[in-house]
Amino acid sequence: MTLTTHLAAGFAAIVLLKPGDPVSAAAVLVGSVLPDVDHPGYSMRALFPFPYRLARLFLRRRGMMHSLLGLALVCMVAWWLGLVMGNVWPALRGEPHGARPLGPWPSGEPLTGLALSVSKGPAGYLALGYVLHLGLDALNPSKLPLLWPAQKRWGIGLVRVGSVLESALLLLFVLSLALLV
Repeated sequence: MTLTTHLAAGFAAIVLLKPGDPVSAAAVLVGSVLPDVDHPGYSMRALFPFPYRLARLFLRRRGMMHSLLGLALVCMVAWWLGLVMGNVWPALRGEPHGARPLGPWPSGEPLTGLALSVSKGPAGYLALGYVLHLGLDALNPSKLPLLWPAQKRWGIGLVRVGSVLESALLLLFVLSLALLV
């Protein structure tokens, strides 16, 4: 799929789910284009030069970033950054210590706290955008190495990049956005 199709899917998810803050909305969009950071023609490299350069050093096209391992790693880093920023930003804004719980478990319960912090925060929205990207790319004939480093590729293989069918899919996203807004 093209960058435009991935971004349109991200915008459709934002309109449908209505995340409560702009950071979460941005996380959906970043997640919807992030797996393509390993692409030699990565359109977002002007905005994200560091991930692009790092990815080009270590990753081959449609490899780890298009797998479940890539999804898990990106989500863990996003969750950790959210944890750090959740504890740092309140202090920088002058909120009293303890205004937010310290540590990774906001509810005090390890599993519940982890689930809440991932599903309701920017890390969860980033994961949603990432999963949308993988789902759309699974429609492509190149398919996905979901169990990377295993070589087997998974997908349906119905929609070629730049085809009429992809344009129809893009039009469907745009029309759904127009109807929902």
